[in-house]
Amino acid sequence: MLDPEDWRGVIEVDPGTNRVVQRIDTGDTAGVVATPDVVWVSSGAAGTLKRLDRRAGLRRSVVRVDGSPEAMRLFRGRLWVLDTLGRLLALDVSTGRVVMIVALGERVGSLTDDGRRLWMAASPGRRLLAVDPRTGRVSRYRYRGGAGPSVVVFDGRRLWVGNGRENSVTAVDPRTGRALKTVRLGPRAPTSWVPVPTWIEVVHGRLWVGHVVRVTGDSWRASVIDPTTGRRVATQWVPAGSGELATDGTAVWIQSGSSVARVDPTAGSFDVTR
Repeated sequence: MLDPEDWRGVIEVDPGTNRVVQRIDTGDTAGVVATPDVVWVSSGAAGTLKRLDRRAGLRRSVVRVDGSPEAMRLFRGRLWVLDTLGRLLALDVSTGRVVMIVALGERVGSLTDDGRRLWMAASPGRRLLAVDPRTGRVSRYRYRGGAGPSVVVFDGRRLWVGNGRENSVTAVDPRTGRALKTVRLGPRAPTSWVPVPTWIEVVHGRLWVGHVVRVTGDSWRASVIDPTTGRRVATQWVPAGSGELATDGTAVWIQSGSSVARVDPTAGSFDVTR
């Protein structure tokens, strides 16, 4: 995960003990994804992707992109990268070589897949974009859920879109792009705030959504939603301003400031690693 102290590197945490194993200085760091053998680190300011080879003692190589990388996802043996020029790049994970460039024609945010296609949200145009990873063909769907679609995740059956201007999430049929139902999480956040919900993740078949419940004060929550019914089944306090969430299959890890909260999704308890 990103190093929460200065955002100039990544840290490795042992999920069994909550201990920090090592810190790796990679310079200005915006995002990280990993396989058992390779760790990919993006730098928005430098417009680079750093490839850390774990088998070679974290030997580094650098891939430069014309636009700053904004989101990354591993899918079908390739690393897919969204950049600020409105492009989707496909990289060979073994060599770092760019093997496909898809011109999207607009700047989009978030990146997920439904097992067949890659999905993105275009907030200004209120569209969802789907890309065929074999051909690079782009399909565009008019989004009729909430305003400001900003983050997208797939639960195994449906897409869920976070509506950044409304503090809500909407279920979408991935075959047609049609909005099915919307779940409101709390009041609208002020326009000066970052879009909320800030993250969505699927854990044990349920949606975990980070959002605010009041527009004043530090009142952040992770709402747990049953994707079948759309009902909120639990609410967990999380550190204020939480901006990243991940799961190792057993626990949920939530990053905020200089700490990382480890949440047991069955018990609702959490420990903090600093």
